Amino acid sequence: MSSRSDGPVSDFPLHWLEDEIFFSICARQHLYLGNMNTTSTLTWLFGSPKAGTNHDFPFNLDALNEKARLTWGNSTSIIFRHTILPFFFPFQSPQHVAQAVATLKGSTLGSIKYRLGLLTGRFGAEHPLKACSECMISDRTSSGVAYWHLMHQYPGVVFCPKHHLHLRECSRNRQWSGRFQWCLPDDEILSPEQHNDWPADELRRLDTLSRAIHQLAKYGNEASFHPDIICKTYRTALAEFSAGSASVEGAAVSLARYIAPLRAYTPFSSLPATTDGAAGLLWQLTRRPRGHCHPLKHLIFIQWLFGSLDGFVEAYNRMSISERVHKENHNSHDIDRATDYQQSHLSSTGKNIVRRPKKLKEPLRSNILNKLASGEDKIAVCTSFKITISTVNRLLRSELYIRDQWIAENKLRNTRAYRLAWLSARKSNSDCGVKCLRLCIPHVYIWLYRNDTLWLHSQINQLPSGRRGNNSNIDWLKRDAELADSILNFTESKLGENADINREALYFRFPQLAKCLEQDYHYPVTKKLVRQLNGRHRSGQN
Repeated sequence: MSSRSDGPVSDFPLHWLEDEIFFSICARQHLYLGNMNTTSTLTWLFGSPKAGTNHDFPFNLDALNEKARLTWGNSTSIIFRHTILPFFFPFQSPQHVAQAVATLKGSTLGSIKYRLGLLTGRFGAEHPLKACSECMISDRTSSGVAYWHLMHQYPGVVFCPKHHLHLRECSRNRQWSGRFQWCLPDDEILSPEQHNDWPADELRRLDTLSRAIHQLAKYGNEASFHPDIICKTYRTALAEFSAGSASVEGAAVSLARYIAPLRAYTPFSSLPATTDGAAGLLWQLTRRPRGHCHPLKHLIFIQWLFGSLDGFVEAYNRMSISERVHKENHNSHDIDRATDYQQSHLSSTGKNIVRRPKKLKEPLRSNILNKLASGEDKIAVCTSFKITISTVNRLLRSELYIRDQWIAENKLRNTRAYRLAWLSARKSNSDCGVKCLRLCIPHVYIWLYRNDTLWLHSQINQLPSGRRGNNSNIDWLKRDAELADSILNFTESKLGENADINREALYFRFPQLAKCLEQDYHYPVTKKLVRQLNGRHRSGQN
């Protein structure tokens, strides 16, 4: 942009463009101010050259200068309208959401990426800037400049929602590209355009998922889901799904089949490739809720199980209403019981009368003790002899030998019943590992784990393992050889097309390469190959 003839360009803030992210307006401001380095713009924005920012999670927003705040809005509105952060809110607790918002307003990011599930979600904690070629042309026509659109930046969005073109990733502000820089979309810093003919069913699946991602981000501006109700909604829907298949194993097979075409695209390449892996994902999302779970896992699971985010929200709302009604009825029942008790023990004078249990006489007392000694259920004894539970408990406290017999017999009967339930479920799901079996009969597993641990462990040892291994079992040499072969095949194909092969081209094609090269003791063949290719590229330029 040209400056005025009577002096330097004024430092007033620019105005938002449609669907623009905060990093984009700062990059445009950087060009408008005519600054030659990044720190000058940081100083103008935040009052300090060390007040760093990120393109995905901009922070230190409370320190934004007054001129910018008056034009761009306060820090809260910037976070909710011009960053990708709301996408991560719906499956977080209100406390975590408040902490995340406070972090972006503060001077350091801290562990926000861990708290949002980015470091453990296997989708990567890096969110490269993305742009659509057609959007760039349209932006330059309508606004005079191409800029970064919010709808392109959400993790998991592969195609432009407007033009259905494959989004191009930016080479700036990546783990492998050096220091932070202000930049706007341009062919020189974007990955090459892709014009492949993708299968129509894959495109529909990705398009549906993209719409769900944008819908979830909008939902994050308004409310969040309760973790306990989420799990109950999942378990209920999964039980209905499994009822129509031979076993829970059928659900894992179906999920793995749904995931398979998604794995061809970079954000989803870490999704489970096997039935056992899909079963592990089922277990993770339906067990007792824990934090730090990436929302893409929830969305993919929801798209498979409910067909759409709307379908899940509808089921979630039904479950929420059901839980609230159940709780209200439970509380009302407790109040009614307390009221009936008080009224039944009020005398004509209005004073409470403390009624003592009647003294049991023979042979009634002996008959009750014999029933308890055989392990008879307390409620059943009360019903048979028309006595109260307090009378039964008083008898057991007075007859310690009978109490011990009752406990032993009762546990023995329960043990037989729960063992039989476990063996029956195992017979019906013969191919399932322990995680799948726990999904079928969670209450049985819990009782056996608490009361019959040794027998349960002996049964678990006979089940097929559902574990995918740990680092000690990784064949690093095989991984190294496979990655090196993939790079060689890629370079040979590019050489046949007379295309330039530089470091950026390798990183764009193999997103995991940067992390692999950081390994101190692994990937020696790949490291040597990359050095050779970089050397050839430099010598070719000379």
